[in-house]
Amino acid sequence: MPAFAALLAWVARYGLVLLIENIGSLIVKGLLAFNVGFVTYKWVTTPIVGYIMSSLSGAPAKALDALRAVAFDQAVTIILSAYAVRAALDIKLTKKSGSSS
Repeated sequence: MPAFAALLAWVARYGLVLLIENIGSLIVKGLLAFNVGFVTYKWVTTPIVGYIMSSLSGAPAKALDALRAVAFDQAVTIILSAYAVRAALDIKLTKKSGSSS
């Protein structure tokens, strides 16, 4: 048991050191993820889900009830958000080789 306590103390101490050393990059990554998620939800996912749901408006009532029962709109939102966030994170802004600053 004392060995476990010593191991736990070591992990807590060095884990805290690593956290303090990397806190800036963790905050930046968190803000980036929040912003990318918000933008994709607001301007990408919501219009597409609206389009899908409006094109299903002519479907029979029982079919629409079945889609609502299985939370179809939420499933589409989750899937589209995942694709949109991944695509947004894959975009790399690079400086042109001929420009100078």
